[in-house]
Amino acid sequence: QYKDYLTHMLEYLISFFQRTEPLQDLNRIFSK
Repeated sequence: QYKDYLTHMLEYLISFFQRTEPLQDLNRIFSK
């Protein structure tokens, strides 16, 4: 259940960054 919560939050953050930042910046953030 907790894992499902984290997965949902991660998807939310990804969709948020995709709306506000270029995909290249998103890849740079996750590559760290």
